[in-house]
Amino acid sequence: MKKPKIYIAGPMSERSNLNDEAFFKAEKRLQDKYTVLNPARRQLGLTYEDYIRQGIILLLQAEVIYCLRGWSLSRGADAEEHLARVLSLEMIFEED
Repeated sequence: MKKPKIYIAGPMSERSNLNDEAFFKAEKRLQDKYTVLNPARRQLGLTYEDYIRQGIILLLQAEVIYCLRGWSLSRGADAEEHLARVLSLEMIFEED
């Protein structure tokens, strides 16, 4: 059976180590049920805008979005959450 694709959205640029630990912990929790699209698996050395573009490309492939704690405080994650609503993706929010 094909697993649905889930995109992880959350704060990066304003967190230490780009919040990689939270993204990879979420990926591990989700990988049994979903094909995880994790923007923390990124190419290094790009501009902020390029990272946003790559994230949107991944998000467009997803059926579900998983919003990490603090997502609403991030410009990029806030835009991803908004786009997910426009696309009628299933939404899952990490518990506080």
